[in-house]
Amino acid sequence: ITRAVNKAEVSSDLQIRFATVSVSGDHIGFINEKGMVAISDGVVSEYDIQDATQTARNHKMKDSTTLLHAIQQEFIIDDQTGIKNPLGQQGHRMEVKVHLITAHTEKINNLQSCVERVGNIAVDRLVFSGLASAEAVLSDSEKEMGALVVDIGAGTMDCVIYQHGAPWASFVIPNAGNYVTSDICSAFHTPIESAEKCKIDCGSADPDSVSKDPFVSVDIVGTNERTQVKVQVLATVIAYRYRDMFEMLSAKVEEFRTKLLTQHMHLDLGAGVVLTGGASRINGIKAAIRPYFDCPVRIGRPNLAKGMTDDINVPDFATAVGLLKFAADQVKYENDSRDYPGSSGQGLMRRALGWLKNMFYD
Repeated sequence: ITRAVNKAEVSSDLQIRFATVSVSGDHIGFINEKGMVAISDGVVSEYDIQDATQTARNHKMKDSTTLLHAIQQEFIIDDQTGIKNPLGQQGHRMEVKVHLITAHTEKINNLQSCVERVGNIAVDRLVFSGLASAEAVLSDSEKEMGALVVDIGAGTMDCVIYQHGAPWASFVIPNAGNYVTSDICSAFHTPIESAEKCKIDCGSADPDSVSKDPFVSVDIVGTNERTQVKVQVLATVIAYRYRDMFEMLSAKVEEFRTKLLTQHMHLDLGAGVVLTGGASRINGIKAAIRPYFDCPVRIGRPNLAKGMTDDINVPDFATAVGLLKFAADQVKYENDSRDYPGSSGQGLMRRALGWLKNMFYD
């Protein structure tokens, strides 16, 4: 955290006082809840929308759980379903379906404490990493068609399922890129740095696509010696771990599909699976996941920010770009009057906020 803050302050010539922070871990959970109100004066007002949503937010949760997000899925006015924006519509009773994303309170508090201890930074907002990534890589049409976003990072796979334009499932699988590296270390008795390098440079999650002839040189742990490893054997080790990861992912999706069926609903992934995150860049990953999902598969790159350089517009930075989008949304709808000290004063900060809004909005 300290290194990230120092680099950001040097490059921006600003003292960072507030931050939008991503949250992940297997403590992330979700609930799809409903809220209902009688429509005041027979015409839906902003107050009615807020009141119905708050009713859903009031769902009884464990004392150890904190609510991160409450996202409206759809509104129902009397018998009319599938309403996205009910403002101004007439009726007697309105119901809203809301997707609640939760996290473990103690872990959230620990994360906030770590950030706030670095240069007195206040946490403006906590955002589930998978949701941030989805905002960066999905189009509105993909959200409507239905999509599964899987951000494969170092320690976790952060997942969100979209249906009809909104998230319906959010979960984390604690198995990702570091586990692949660890398997390579064990298989070839090589240190972590060497395993990571050969994974990135020569690795593949699809052994059938790799030639049997090439070799890669890896260090032997505890010595100055190196050994030769067949690239296809390396790919076999990698493929086993990705297969394990995708089996767990498939099981979670099928569990959610079954839950929907009990509610007389169907899971439709019309836009397919979108893989993002650093560990999604390995060769052969689309072939590795296709046996588990009978739908299109693509690699998701951030597609929101204007003027973004090529080194940022890659899957590795999906969460970071998504956090920028959340921050831009907050700046757009709030009249921010905070004091942002820095060597160039408030004027520079205002220009920075303007640049942030211009990245995502015309």
